[in-house]
Amino acid sequence: MDYSSLCSMFGVPQSTLSRILNAAEDALADALKGYGPARIVWPTLKKQKALARLTAAREPLLPFTSGFIDGKNFRVQEPPRGDIQNAHYNG
Repeated sequence: MDYSSLCSMFGVPQSTLSRILNAAEDALADALKGYGPARIVWPTLKKQKALARLTAAREPLLPFTSGFIDGKNFRVQEPPRGDIQNAHYNG
């Protein structure tokens, strides 16, 4: 939602809304600073290997895969074989 819509919704000028949103972001960052589940971190190598084994057990054509990113459009190289390409497709 853009600033003008929020300003209209709450009846405040854009400068006030901007100041409040910045303060809210800072407060949220401070509150979550020590909270482990709110952090975005890479899994340890041991955890990556365990996840890769689970993925390979479910989908043998995806070896060495420890996770998936959904909703992003990244350019990737086309797999050399059709069965591997079908294993990567989730639609």
